[in-house]
Amino acid sequence: MDKLPTPPQWPMRFLRRIIKRQYLEEIEGDMEERFQEDVERYGLQKARRLYSWDSIKLFHPVLLKKVGGDHRLNQLGMFQYHLAFVLRRLRRRKVYSLTSIIGLSVGLACFYGVFTWWQYLQDYDGFHHEVEEIHAIRASGKNGVDAFTGLAAPLLSAELLQTTFPSVEAATYTAFFFNEKKIKVAYEQQTFYEEGSIMVSDSGFFKVFDFPIVSGDASTPLHAPHQVVLSEPIAVKLFGSADPIGQSLLIQEVPYTVSAVARVPPNSQLQFGYLLSGTSFPADHWRFQWYDLSFPVYVRLQAGASHTAITEALYEHFISGIGNPDIVQLIQQAEISYSLLPFQAIKYQNDFQWPPMGIQNGNLTQDIYLYLLLAAGLIILLIAALNFTNLSLVQQEKDKKSTFVFNLFGKKYSQLGRVLTESLVIYFTAMLMAVGITWVGLQQMTNLPMYYLHYLLTPENLGILFAVAGGLGKLTALGTQVGMSKVVSALRELPPLPAKKPVTLRGGLVVFQFSISMVLLLTSVLVFRQFTFMLKQDLGYQKDQIIYIRDAYLLEEQAWIFKEQVLRYPSIVAASLSDYIPSQILDRNNPLTVPGQEGQHLFGYLVADSSFLDLYQVTETAIYQEGYGANWCIINQAGLTTLGYTDELPTELTVNGTNYRVKSVIDPLFEPLQFASRPTVIVPFPRQPYGREQLSVRFAGDQAEAVLQALKTEWAALTDYPFEYQFLDQSFAHTYRNEQLISNILFLFSWVASIISLMGLLAVVLNMIRMRTKEVAIRKALGAQVEQVVVMLSTTFSKWLLISMAIAVPIAYFLFDHWSENFAVRTAFEPLVIAGVMVAIFLGAILTVAFHTLRAARANPAEYFRGE
Repeated sequence: MDKLPTPPQWPMRFLRRIIKRQYLEEIEGDMEERFQEDVERYGLQKARRLYSWDSIKLFHPVLLKKVGGDHRLNQLGMFQYHLAFVLRRLRRRKVYSLTSIIGLSVGLACFYGVFTWWQYLQDYDGFHHEVEEIHAIRASGKNGVDAFTGLAAPLLSAELLQTTFPSVEAATYTAFFFNEKKIKVAYEQQTFYEEGSIMVSDSGFFKVFDFPIVSGDASTPLHAPHQVVLSEPIAVKLFGSADPIGQSLLIQEVPYTVSAVARVPPNSQLQFGYLLSGTSFPADHWRFQWYDLSFPVYVRLQAGASHTAITEALYEHFISGIGNPDIVQLIQQAEISYSLLPFQAIKYQNDFQWPPMGIQNGNLTQDIYLYLLLAAGLIILLIAALNFTNLSLVQQEKDKKSTFVFNLFGKKYSQLGRVLTESLVIYFTAMLMAVGITWVGLQQMTNLPMYYLHYLLTPENLGILFAVAGGLGKLTALGTQVGMSKVVSALRELPPLPAKKPVTLRGGLVVFQFSISMVLLLTSVLVFRQFTFMLKQDLGYQKDQIIYIRDAYLLEEQAWIFKEQVLRYPSIVAASLSDYIPSQILDRNNPLTVPGQEGQHLFGYLVADSSFLDLYQVTETAIYQEGYGANWCIINQAGLTTLGYTDELPTELTVNGTNYRVKSVIDPLFEPLQFASRPTVIVPFPRQPYGREQLSVRFAGDQAEAVLQALKTEWAALTDYPFEYQFLDQSFAHTYRNEQLISNILFLFSWVASIISLMGLLAVVLNMIRMRTKEVAIRKALGAQVEQVVVMLSTTFSKWLLISMAIAVPIAYFLFDHWSENFAVRTAFEPLVIAGVMVAIFLGAILTVAFHTLRAARANPAEYFRGE
C-alpha cells in the first residue's frame, strides 16, 4: 500500500498548545482530510502551504485556551487607547508620517514584487498531479575532447521505458518537427502562418502531464493518426464560439482532425498551440530512428520509485534498441551516461547544449538572476526598515522628556505599547500601499502574463506580507526602545550633557544604509555600462546598416533568385544567404575530425555562401586556396588552436561526415559577446533548398526606407508569405535582453534605495541640528561666520558618507568582477566612472540637507537666548 503524503508537523504541534482539548481531535481529522484532498487537486507543495495557512486561520477566541491569572488575552481597551493616541500624533507630525509610510511602502513593494515573482517560478508546472514524480531524461558525455549535456534520447525510447520498467507509470516525448519555421494552417477560407507553436507527441502525453482538457474526449486525444489538440487561444482564433471538436484543419497541406481543446497555463514550461499525433508521421521517418538522440523524453514514476534502477539500465536498453554496431561504437566512444532530471528543475539548467524544445524559460529564470533579484528585494526592504528605525529614534528623542516622566512613574510598558502601536500602524498602512504599488508597477513595467498578477492577492502571499510587516514593526519598536534606553538612564541620573554628543547608533544606521545603497548604485551603473559596451562594440561593420530576413527559407529554390534580384538595387551593397547571423548562437554539437588523427571535436557549424565574409567585412588572415568551391571550408583561429595547429594547417577536415578542403583562416567573434571566440567552421551553402536560409543585406548610408521598399517589392513578386525583417542592431539588443532587464531592475532598485537613504539622512541631520541649536547660537554670538557653522554641521554626516563610500567601492568591484566573468568582452572598472558616481551621491546628499543647514547657520542667536 502506498504511503500517504504527510503534512508539515509544526502547525499541529503549535495548535495542540493553544486549542481547547474538546475541539482538538475534530480539528486534526478535518485538517488531515482536507490536506489529502489538496494534494490530489494542487500537488504536495501547495497543499503544505494551504495546510499551514489553515492552521493560522484557527486563531479564534472560541477555540483558544483561556490564559490563567489576571492577564486578559484580549486587551482591546488598551489597544484602542494607544491607537487613538498614535493617530493624533501621526496627524500632528505629517512629514514624519508621510516620509515613513512612503519609504516603507516602496521597500515592501520591491520585496513583495520579487517575492511573488519567485513564487510564480516555484509554482511552475504545479498544476500537474504529483509533479515531483515527472522527470526528463538527461544525457551527458563527450564528443572527442568536448563535454556536452542536454535533454537527449530517441523518441522510440518512450515506449521502451513504459514497457520495460514497472516503476514507470507513463512515458512520452515532445518534438518540434517544424521548429523555427512558419507553418501554414488553413481552415475554410482562413489562412494563418504559425511559428514555434506546433508540437508533436504521442498518446502518453496526457498521462504524464495534466493539461486540463476543456473540450473533447480526455481519454483518447492523440490515439489516432492525424489528430490535433488545440490550445484554448488557438481554438478561439480559428473557430470563434463554434465547437471545434471534429473540425478539419490543413497543416502544411495535410488534413488533421481536432480531437480536443486543452488549457495551457502560462506558468507551464511546455507551451504549444497545436499538438499533433506522432502516429501521423510514417514509421520510417528519420526522427523515429534509434540513432537520433536529440529529443526530450519524459517519464512519470510511481510514488517513491527508485531512480537508480532506471538510470543504470537506460544505457543498456538504448544500446540494444539501436542495434547498429557503427552507431553503438560512436555512442560508446562518446561515454554517454543517462540520468533523470526533475521536470520542474529544467528551467534552472544553464549548461544545456541541447535546450529542450518547447520549453519557455522566459527572461529571468536562470538561478543567478533569481538570487540576484531576491537579494536586491530584501536589501531594499532592509534599507526601508532601517530608515524607519532612524526616523523613529529621532521622534523618540524629541519625546525624551515625556518618556522620562512615564518611566519615572513606572509606565514603561505603556510607553512600549504606544511605540509598538505606532510602528504597526505605519507598517500596515505601508503594506496596503505596497500591494497597490506592486500591482500597478508590474502592469506598467513588465510583460508578465495577467495570470501572474493573481499571486499578489492570494491569501498565502498576503499573509506572508502581513507577517513581514508585523514582524518588522515589532522589531522597529523594540529597536527604538533599546536605542532610547541610554537616553532614559541618562535623564534619571541627570549628568551634564556634553557639547558634542556622538550619535553612534544613528550614525551606524546611516553608514549601513548608504553603504548598501551605494553598492546597488555602483553595480547598476557598471552593469549598464557593460550592456551598452556590448551593444556599441565595433564588430567591423555597422549593425544598423544590415537587415536580415529570417524567413528566406520559405522561398525554397527561389531564395537564390531573391538574392540576385535585390542586388540589382544600387543602394544595396552586399547580400548573402546563410543559416546564421552573428547575433545568434551557433549549434556547437557538430563533430569534426582531421584525417589521420584520433578523436572528435565539437565545432560551431555555419553554412554560408561566398558573399558572407564580404557582407560582414571579415578579413581572411591566411588564404590557402583561391575561390570558393562546393567542397571548401573556412576555419577560425580558435578552431585551429583547438585542433593543436600553430604554423601549419590541415589540408582536409571532415565535418558532420562530409570531407572539405580548407580554404582560409579567419578570426572574428562570430557569436554574441557573452562568449569568447569558439571553434567554428564555415561550409558552402547548397544550391538546392536547405530549409534554414536567412538573407542578410547590407546597404549604404541612410537608405533604409528605400532598401525596405525594394525588399518588400521583390518578396511580394515571389511568394504570398508575409514579409518580415529585422535590423541587426535590434537582433543584438534582443540577444542581450537578459542583461538589459537586469540593468533596468538594478538601476530602479538602486535609485529607490538611494532616495530612501537620503530621506533617512535628512531626518537624522534635522535632529542633529535641533540637538546642537544651543551650540550654534553660542558660536554665532562669539562671532562665528555662517560658512564656519555650515562646515561644523556638515562634518559629521560627511564622515558618514565617506565611510560608506570606502565600504561600498570594494564590494561593488567584487560583485561586478564576478558577474562579468561570464562575458568574453567586458568593460573595465574605470576609476573615473566610480569617482563620478561617488561625487554625484555626495552632492545629492549635501543638497538634500543644504537648506536646513544654511537656515540653522543663518538663524539669529538672540531668538534662542530669548527663549532660554
